[in-house]
Amino acid sequence: MSFLVRLTDAIRSRDSLLVVGLDPNPELLDSWRRDHPRHSSLLSAARQWIRSVIRDTSDHVCAYKPSLGFYQALGPIGLDLLREVRELIPPDLPLLVDAKHGDLNSASVLAHWLFRDLGADAVSVTPWAGQDVAAPFLLHADRGVVVVVHSSSPAARRVQHHPDSDRPVFLQLVRDCQRWATADQLLLEVGTDDPELLGRVRAEAPGRFLLLRSLWSDAVPLEQLLAAGLGPAGDDLLLPLPQDRLVAPDLAAATRALRDRINAERQRLADRPDRVPSDRCPLWLPAPAPGDTEALILALFDQGCLLFGDYVQASGEVFPYYLDLRTVISNPGLFQRLLHAYASVMEGLPFDRLAGIPYGSLPTATGLSLQLHRPLIYPRKETKAHGTRRLIEGDFEPGDRVLVVDDVLISGGSMLDGVDKLRRSDLVVNDVVVLVDHGSGGRRRLEEQGLRCHAVLTFAGIREVLQAAGRLSGEQLQRLRHGPAVASLLAGVALTIATAALPVLAAPLPLRLSPVLGRDTHERRCPTAAGVTETLQPQREGSYGTDGQADLGAIASGWRLDRRDAFSASWTARVLPAFASCRAGAASEGGHVQLRLWDGSARLTLEMTVLRDPNGYMPQIIRAAMAGDAPVWSWAGSD
Repeated sequence: MSFLVRLTDAIRSRDSLLVVGLDPNPELLDSWRRDHPRHSSLLSAARQWIRSVIRDTSDHVCAYKPSLGFYQALGPIGLDLLREVRELIPPDLPLLVDAKHGDLNSASVLAHWLFRDLGADAVSVTPWAGQDVAAPFLLHADRGVVVVVHSSSPAARRVQHHPDSDRPVFLQLVRDCQRWATADQLLLEVGTDDPELLGRVRAEAPGRFLLLRSLWSDAVPLEQLLAAGLGPAGDDLLLPLPQDRLVAPDLAAATRALRDRINAERQRLADRPDRVPSDRCPLWLPAPAPGDTEALILALFDQGCLLFGDYVQASGEVFPYYLDLRTVISNPGLFQRLLHAYASVMEGLPFDRLAGIPYGSLPTATGLSLQLHRPLIYPRKETKAHGTRRLIEGDFEPGDRVLVVDDVLISGGSMLDGVDKLRRSDLVVNDVVVLVDHGSGGRRRLEEQGLRCHAVLTFAGIREVLQAAGRLSGEQLQRLRHGPAVASLLAGVALTIATAALPVLAAPLPLRLSPVLGRDTHERRCPTAAGVTETLQPQREGSYGTDGQADLGAIASGWRLDRRDAFSASWTARVLPAFASCRAGAASEGGHVQLRLWDGSARLTLEMTVLRDPNGYMPQIIRAAMAGDAPVWSWAGSD
């Protein structure tokens, strides 16, 4: 997990921009020891003080920032104490080590010790030696680097503001160091309590996280600092908890009160109309009233998202109408309203990552990821037989909670396929969110798989709103009331094909298994090929059919049909002991037959979404079953 993801997750979970400096400063500890006389030694006091600060603040802050120098001053015992800090901090809160490192020769060694041995999430560096001083730290792509672009020391002003106030060198540093790394890895530290100076830095670095470094107090204009330093997202300014409060008797209450004060001001600033960034058009980005679903339905209708005619759905059913939501992305204002509607339904749902179902919902999932500041992943529609061969695209860790986003729920087949891939990758999926629930049985299928379905709109609700608004003709209203046809014409044709006689010679599919190798897998034994054949049925006017069979008894046993719908099916089994440790994959030419072996499990997948018949339509699965111990299938298309 990247540093920025950890940081933004912590900001969201604690609803806080506060950072605590865990500095065992002798002067600070002497003040604390007066109220805790039983800790006679400096080390004992430091250890107990650190524990009490973390205990009282961990629910109200987003990160901890110990200064490396204070721990080094205590010798080897101090470095052990710093390791204790790492263990005491809740695992979901980042550790930023305030090193202010500026030496080229020792940068690589320090980076390895801080990031890999200590487990720090970020480190601060001084930029006066140029990009070379930051490069060894930036090589650790999952960690952060905080560049100190301005010091709060009055004596530093002579250098930092050279040659004059219009062209200060610190602003040149701000511009230069942004070229060293992207915003998800490189942050800027600004030591100041001057809102004007902070605003100048923000203007030069509008997309960066800024860490305020100053011993500011209640006398400092906090509201002015927030107005100057917060970016459009309202979560990209980190503020230190004043040091003097770290020895206060009621630290927890004081920290909570300061957090709430900051959040109140963030909300006030967000509600101001003049907070819209200059590079955005407020006309395109309206903030609709929560729950204004009627207006959203009418806007979608006016956009032309509801079409009338005979449309074959992904489920294979023929509907007298079609919801085409792909045009929404070309209307930024409507798209933003749609995102707000999704976000209102998602409020309160527990998740670490968003996942979009290819391909229709990926733009929506991307927009939600940007709006909610949550990382995005997605399951591939087809498994690649080349390159990385990833089943899931994006950064994630096993056990992450994933909220799945899709546009329209009809049968739930594509949703269940995506969820299955996510769960097979050790991700936790409990909730799915769709824009429109057709009310045709998809929700029940999802619930049977342990999924909670949340919908922004229902098709019945859409029909009622459009009827009440007088937007539908008599014929259109009748079509909406009629609902889906009893059966798909395509399915009827394909079924005729599948039952035709006179099969031709079966042709083997070249499924060559390619092991997935890693540091611990180079000696694993895998089979080289799989016995899969398909038989093309005699061509009939306007259509064609294909039968398939997989003889995989030499690889796995106990095959069973796991899932099927109109366009995909899968079978699972246990791999034979000889190949139990194998990790390998294979796909037929065209990719419609896929085989995956992974640590004792085998999965055979039939995926029609990767094929097109001569008319450009996806073939349809007519049959998916078992013949003895062998998976068998039939699929058909139009000619």
